[in-house]
Amino acid sequence: MNPFPDHTPASNLLQSLSDTGVPSLGPGNPKKGSWLQELNDLSNSQLLGVDKVRDHNAAQCIRSGLLLYGELLDSSHDISQDIHTTEGSYWHGIMHRKEPDYPNAKYWFRRVGDHPLFEALPQEGDPQSEIRDQIQATGIWDPFEFVDEVERAVRGRNSDAIEVLERLQDFEMRALFAHCYRLATG
Repeated sequence: MNPFPDHTPASNLLQSLSDTGVPSLGPGNPKKGSWLQELNDLSNSQLLGVDKVRDHNAAQCIRSGLLLYGELLDSSHDISQDIHTTEGSYWHGIMHRKEPDYPNAKYWFRRVGDHPLFEALPQEGDPQSEIRDQIQATGIWDPFEFVDEVERAVRGRNSDAIEVLERLQDFEMRALFAHCYRLATG
């Protein structure tokens, strides 16, 4: 799933980052390449490939998310902590989940509240698994259960699940990118 229109700088940057694999569940190693300089050189409207950005907070969320996708947690955090919106809290929660600071991640997901993605994620067609069924036991994505599953996997109590959880995290991030793009561009 490409969350951005083809040939926009955001799409090209995400593709470049994706070429080296999905983000890890933990802090990971920063992804190499010229992507960071490219990202830093673009205004929000250039990044999104539009003449006018309608929601600058949502555009900044995309920037924060790209940094997170590139495993630059501190840089992502510097942006997301200053975005006082539901989506800013969502990216902030993902960052702390990767850090790992699981209680802090849950704090930020509590601030997210009922996000429209929580109902959409289960129907989006990502790989089915017992883990996914547990995360969405009520038919709605449960970010707190996802944090718990990540913690279990990372701490070695369910290390067989890491690959599935990384794919689910990638899917979650792409859905959030698409949501933020719609908000940013109207």
